[in-house]
Amino acid sequence: MKPFYQIISLVLLINIGCNKEEDVNYQKGKKFYESEDYVSSINELNQSIANNPMSDSAYYLRASGKYMLSDFSGAIIDYDKSLDINPENAEAFYFRGISKGLTKNKNGACLDLSKAGELGYEEAYNIIKKYCN
Repeated sequence: MKPFYQIISLVLLINIGCNKEEDVNYQKGKKFYESEDYVSSINELNQSIANNPMSDSAYYLRASGKYMLSDFSGAIIDYDKSLDINPENAEAFYFRGISKGLTKNKNGACLDLSKAGELGYEEAYNIIKKYCN
């Protein structure tokens, strides 16, 4: 029985180590984003996502970096992934909707903005009034 617990302990330590590494890369990516170094932010977030592909916040922040670099198609892909993991993220729906609008997908933009509003992101309704009606 003792070897079984040693194996479990080892697996937990490895997983904790991976999560710590992801946190480090995510935190670096966040700092780069806050300092408006979006390319470095995306590079750190790439590593964070490689370490933890179920991190909706890493996909969301990477999407936001791509958005700020006017890579709206790339942003949409990452917002999609973030929303696959966390479909209650109103901000992700909002910014994916804005990105869709900027890529001339008006119908998709309006649907996402509407969903953002339903989830409590009130600013979405102001954009809907101007753009979708």
